[in-house]
Amino acid sequence: MRGLLVSILVATFLVCICTGHPHKRSYWRIASAFNLETISCDSIKRANLCQCCNDPCDDVECLNKGVCVDGICNCPRGFSGADCGVDNCAAEPCKNNGTCVPKADGVSCKCEDGFTGDYCEVDLCAAAQCKNNGTCLPEDGEVSCKCADGFTGQFCEDIVDACEPNPCQNCGSCMRIQGGFTCECLGRTSGRTCEVIDNVITSPNYPNDYPDPIRNLTVWTIPGCTGKRIRFVVDQNLALEAVNDDGISCDIISPACNDQLAFGYRRICGNGAITPTTTPAGKAVHVFFLRNGNGIGCTGFNVTYAYID
Repeated sequence: MRGLLVSILVATFLVCICTGHPHKRSYWRIASAFNLETISCDSIKRANLCQCCNDPCDDVECLNKGVCVDGICNCPRGFSGADCGVDNCAAEPCKNNGTCVPKADGVSCKCEDGFTGDYCEVDLCAAAQCKNNGTCLPEDGEVSCKCADGFTGQFCEDIVDACEPNPCQNCGSCMRIQGGFTCECLGRTSGRTCEVIDNVITSPNYPNDYPDPIRNLTVWTIPGCTGKRIRFVVDQNLALEAVNDDGISCDIISPACNDQLAFGYRRICGNGAITPTTTPAGKAVHVFFLRNGNGIGCTGFNVTYAYID
C-alpha cells in the first residue's frame, strides 16, 4: 500500500524541465516538495508516465544543412528528399552546357546562347534553318542568319540582284553569277569592278621631244559607253610641229600642221592652251597621232579622258 501511494504522488507532481536545445533530450525532475532524486527522461519514458518528452526530431538526421521541424527536414535550396540527401543539380538536368541554378522549389537552367526551354533542350539554330549556306548566329536568347554572298532575307532565302545597282565602274557590264557578280570591263579598264582605268594618252618620249625619223601614224581607240560622253583634256605643255609664214616650229599656233593630234572631228598642232573636247554619248573615239617624218620632234602631248553623263 505504501509503494502504491509513492507512485501516485510521483505521477502527480512530476515537473518536465527542458534543456533548451532542440535536439537534446529533456529530463524530468521530482517536485522539490518531495526532495527526491532526479529521474532521467528515458526512465520516465520506459515507465510510460507521460508523453511530453517525445521530441519528434530525436531520431531524424537532416543532411546538407537541412533543419528538422516537427520531425520533418526543411531542405536548403538545391536539395530535396526526406533527409535532404538529394542534390537536385547532381543529375545534370540542364542540356547543351546549360548551368543548373538551385531554387527553393527545385532548380532552373541558365542556357547558353542559341538554346532555350526548361532544360535548355531546344536548339534555336536547328529551328532557324538558315538556307543557301547561311550561318546561324545565336545572341541574347535569339538567333539570326548571316547570309553567304548573293543571298538575303531573314533565313537567307532570297537571291540578291548583285547587278542592281550596277557595281561596275567606267561603263563595265555586270553579269550575275552564283553567289554574286562579275564585271566585263571595257578596253583600257580593269579590276573586279573595272575601277582601274588607263585614261592617259601621251606622245612617245613625253615630256621630252618625240622622235620623228619616218612618217608614222599611231592610233588609240577609246571604247564608247551607252549614255556616257567622253571628255578629253590636253595638257598645257602641248607642242606639235606646225607651219606658218615664218616656217616650221613647235612653238606657234597655226592651223597648218606638220605633226598633228586628232580626236573626234578636232585636229590639234602647234603650241598653246587647248580647251577640253567632249564627244557624243555612246560613241567610241579614235585618237590619232600623225608624224610627217621630217626629223623634227617636239615635246608632244599628254591627254587624259573620262566618261561623263
